[in-house]
Amino acid sequence: MNKKRLIVLFLLCIYLIGCNKSYNEKDTTVLSVEADDILYEISKVNDEETCVPTKLMIYKDGRYEIYTKYKKETNENDSLPPFYIYTKSNKGKYSYDCSQITLGLEEIGDIYDDINYIVTDYDIGKSYFIKHGETNKTLDELLKSIDVNLDICLEEDK
Repeated sequence: MNKKRLIVLFLLCIYLIGCNKSYNEKDTTVLSVEADDILYEISKVNDEETCVPTKLMIYKDGRYEIYTKYKKETNENDSLPPFYIYTKSNKGKYSYDCSQITLGLEEIGDIYDDINYIVTDYDIGKSYFIKHGETNKTLDELLKSIDVNLDICLEEDK
């Protein structure tokens, strides 16, 4: 299995294992986010093993959340890679119509080569991808309007 396929599978595992978990910054109590409140989850696929990519959550009520720190959790089964729990985030509001983000994107299937971003549409329960070198005008304008950069690595929260 090639490195990019492993990274994509790893990101999907993070999504499946911990997409609804985050830590309260003050007391590290796990908080739940209702999946019904989420419109999109957007994450960068990073080729560097030392870089944990950030994740942007777009909520239906005009809020967004971008994660900035993580803690590494290990599995009891040594054959599984560690997973990450987001511990800190920046939150804000958006007023951009982002309903067209997935328009024209390919659904994630068996092809994992050259993926730059994964966009998960919670309303329909499908994940799409944006390849390296491709642009998504709606996503680019949304990121610009909220002044968010997805091309950063998260800091480990120690």
